[in-house]
Amino acid sequence: ADFLERVEKLIDRLPEAQARVLHLVYGMGYSVAAAAQEMKITPTQVSTLKFAALGKLRQWCSDEGLLLAVIATLLWGIIWRMIHGL
Repeated sequence: ADFLERVEKLIDRLPEAQARVLHLVYGMGYSVAAAAQEMKITPTQVSTLKFAALGKLRQWCSDEGLLLAVIATLLWGIIWRMIHGL
């Protein structure tokens, strides 16, 4: 639980648009194009937001000593559901 709590705090630090992109793509399984349509932005903007969010999470995980940053990224859907009780 400690790991998930730490990751949750990092996710909460992301700007809303970046967190939403990650939720749609990793949590809901949307393609970049579908996420763009849902958010009413271009696919390029979705990709940019996703790249920035993952980069921040990796950096923050590293800063926090969370060596499982890559696993957290890969397991985004599971972690998102656990955090939000879905």
